[in-house]
Amino acid sequence: MIDHFATFDQPRRPCLDLEDLKSRFHSLSSQAHPDRKHDADAAERQIAHDQSTALNAAYQCLRDPKNRLANLLELELGRKPGIVEEIPQGLTDLFFDVGTLCRQVDTFLKERESNQSPLAKVAAFEKGLEWTDSLNALQEKISARHAGSVATLESMNPAWEKVESTTGPERIALLPLAAAEEVHRDLGFTTRWIQQLRDRIVRLSI
Repeated sequence: MIDHFATFDQPRRPCLDLEDLKSRFHSLSSQAHPDRKHDADAAERQIAHDQSTALNAAYQCLRDPKNRLANLLELELGRKPGIVEEIPQGLTDLFFDVGTLCRQVDTFLKERESNQSPLAKVAAFEKGLEWTDSLNALQEKISARHAGSVATLESMNPAWEKVESTTGPERIALLPLAAAEEVHRDLGFTTRWIQQLRDRIVRLSI
């Protein structure tokens, strides 16, 4: 398994200082960028390319709460976090709302494509604005839940700080890994739903 935290010499934590992470990424990327090796032989250029690729992959992982947590859990548990399709507690209503609204918008978009008369286009434009408002309102609710999950991760940082030098089964026993997996599942759903709503907002704007 890849330790993306080690790539940037970051301690394993559910939450990181993103500005510090960004600064480290730019600093290391400037040193490892293949363009700095344009006069080197093929082997050195390949090494620089591989280093740059690894840095980008690590940065994209650690800057995202869900992916960062997945990497952290895999490092701590020795396996990827469990995939559970069951909706986490507290997300059932949002799951229903997202599914219903997305189906309604998809039906509207299909009807809009099939009716090209000038009057129909005007009516569709106005209706599209209404659907966009509905999507934005629901997205705000989901984003608030998402932000709450991220805040929960931040509150878990002290648990990792306390076991900094602890290893083995004792470390696993002291860390709130089950709770972290629950947050990971929650983030998985909210991240997916936010993207689904964004996709439809874009389609409505075309």
